[in-house]
Formats: sequence, structure tokens, C-alpha cells
Amino acid sequence: MIPNTIYTKDQVIESITGYLWYDAPWTIIRTIAQFVVGKILLDVGCDTGIMSLTIQNLIRAQGSEFWSYNEQSFETWNNTKRHLIRKPDTIITSHVLEHTYYPEGLIQESIEETATRIIHVVPDGDVNDKNLGTPHLHIYNRKNFYDLFKKFDLRCIHYGIIKGDRMDSLIYVGDKN
Repeated sequence: MIPNTIYTKDQVIESITGYLWYDAPWTIIRTIAQFVVGKILLDVGCDTGIMSLTIQNLIRAQGSEFWSYNEQSFETWNNTKRHLIRKPDTIITSHVLEHTYYPEGLIQESIEETATRIIHVVPDGDVNDKNLGTPHLHIYNRKNFYDLFKKFDLRCIHYGIIKGDRMDSLIYVGDKN
């Protein structure tokens, strides 16, 4: 039996409350915002849309479309993308890949669906003891996270660590070739 990876209402509320009490989510948002390109951003696997709204305010993207898509795959993405004029310029996931059964598939779909850039962020190391939601199906470190992207036709724009007060995160920013 495949375990449920969807957050409950109580877990979402606990996650939102966490945004108010520690700096890691804000540090991740500020870091991602530095690398967003274009006027259409899609945040895949988001809880509430806080990240995309905050990024929009940080970069003052007038006339932009920032979409939050609360799924961990693109299965129903076709229904959402009908509302867009064109493909998103940037697609992001933050703390999503470690919860997916097939992260390579989500990365591939993000590359296919973006016009230009993908940004993926995961926790650095085994942080299940700090995890407030569903268990992590994958544990990433500096090497295996970078290696995850080697099989794709991408130009690496940035790869690094985002330091946090409770946990560090790894970030990969890539452009389509």
C-alpha cells in the first residue's frame, strides 16, 4: 500500500504557523526570488500559495501571473494551464521533491512545462525528526541532489546551500538549453 503524502488541514495550519516563528521559509523565499525570471511563475506542490505571493511582492512583478499549484505532479496541470497565455517562465518547488515517489518525473515535467527556468529546493540531509508533515521518501545531500539533475538537458545557473536556523536546504536553479 502506498502511504498518503497529502497534508491534512491541521498540518497545513501548523506549517503556516511555522512561517511566522522561524526564519528558514523566509530565507528560502528570498533566495528563490533572486533567481525568478519572466512574468509567469508556477509554484508546484505549495501548501497555501504564501511563497508565490511573497515572491511576487519581493520582486514587485507588476502585470505578472504567479500561480500556485497544490499538487505534487502535473497530472491535472492541463486543466490549470488553459488559464495561462503561455508557459510559465519559472517553475519552482520548495520542499516537495523529497515527498514524491518519482522526483525525476516531476523534474522532467517541470522542464517540459517551463519556458525558461526551473528552481528546486530540498532539505539538506535527514530532517524527518524536524518534519511536521508527511514523511520524506528521499533524503538528499549535496552530491545526490546535484546528481539528480545531471541526466537532464539543463544549464546550471546556481547550485548551493540555503542556511536555516532549524535546517539547511539545497537549491538547484537551471535553465533549459
